[in-house]
Amino acid sequence: MSFIKLGGLATAQGNLPEAQRLFGESLRITERLAESDPVNAEWQCNLAVSFHKLGVIHMKREQWAAALPLLERTLSICERLAALSPTQVVLQEDIRENRELVNQVRARMAE
Repeated sequence: MSFIKLGGLATAQGNLPEAQRLFGESLRITERLAESDPVNAEWQCNLAVSFHKLGVIHMKREQWAAALPLLERTLSICERLAALSPTQVVLQEDIRENRELVNQVRARMAE
């Protein structure tokens, strides 16, 4: 989560290449953790956050082809977690937000 926070700081400062690097580091770590224990919901959620943050940075840099698979992975993880915890309103909101981002990127790619 430290890389996520540092990536957020870099984003706020307008340093998108550094934010991309930091979110990429977060993704590498969370992928290893999530793969080591696939039923750990917290690690799966952290993985989704890492994919999301990196996907959004690619969107800001108009790197649509790079953003799409990251946001699709985010959506997939959120949908899987929501199926396990259907009463979690936050997960439903995450699904809606990420579905909207996926649709935005697909529309930009179709232009």
